[in-house]
Amino acid sequence: MVIDQTTLQDLSIFHPQEESSLFSRFNFTRTSHGRHYLMHVLGHPLDNLKSILQMQQTLRCIGSSSGQWPERITNGTIMVLERFFDSQIDPMPRNANALNAWGYRLLHNPDYALTKYTLGHAADFLKGMLQLQQIFAGQELPAPLQTVVTRMGMLLSKPDVTALAGLAGNSNPSPVTVVHFGHFLLNHFKNQLRELMELYGRLDA
Repeated sequence: MVIDQTTLQDLSIFHPQEESSLFSRFNFTRTSHGRHYLMHVLGHPLDNLKSILQMQQTLRCIGSSSGQWPERITNGTIMVLERFFDSQIDPMPRNANALNAWGYRLLHNPDYALTKYTLGHAADFLKGMLQLQQIFAGQELPAPLQTVVTRMGMLLSKPDVTALAGLAGNSNPSPVTVVHFGHFLLNHFKNQLRELMELYGRLDA
């Protein structure tokens, strides 16, 4: 089945006044990524029985786990991470130690402060993603959900990811920790973290 934009308008799936649309009734997403992916799904209906059945199975699987869903991932967390990656951060030392970390804090204080603030949100996000991975581990999942979970596992497998997630709740990491993980995020994990946010958006939708 092919549905064009005129049909979507006629069915009130989308409407210039969003509160008048069916989309507003279906939208229970918590993040902008989830909202955009839900719009994509509703605007591109599945056109075969196999895909429809797999989507139904995926929704049932996610619904049965909704009580365990990590609360620490919010749209605010996503926005902080995006702002960090869009900012012009001065280069950080590759191998952080007490001397160069304190030097960076003194000479690049605005960037240091933004990095420190961002690390708390990155830790919350990654800890939440690791929790989601554990929720679905060992389950027999429908193919679309299995694809997402498998990719999540690959992206979360780096030791620094687990270490960074362990900072969740630590409001005062040391300068060495801030510079080390700041360099990691900017130089070794930027694209991967952005992909993880997109994958979370699929689950959120």
